[in-house]
Amino acid sequence: AFLDLMLKQVFAEVWTREELSMRDRRLLVMGVIACMGESMPWGVQVTAALKNGELTPAQVRETLIQLAQYAGYPRAAGLIATTEQAIAAFEKETAEG
Repeated sequence: AFLDLMLKQVFAEVWTREELSMRDRRLLVMGVIACMGESMPWGVQVTAALKNGELTPAQVRETLIQLAQYAGYPRAAGLIATTEQAIAAFEKETAEG
């Protein structure tokens, strides 16, 4: 029941609102996740942003530079490996077709 409610609220209600673009929503969520230093959800968001064309690999890397100033260097640095893994997987998938 918890998962059903969460999925309905987050994806059916919040992410489908028209006032913000999907890219704007993604960047906001990534900022919150970075502030929390949560690498697993960060990787999920980076992967989604790349696959959906919302951010390029260079833009994803730039988000860490921007976020380091506000979330702190240790938190942002802790997301580098996850970021690079997501980018490498995306680039491999893109190259394979």
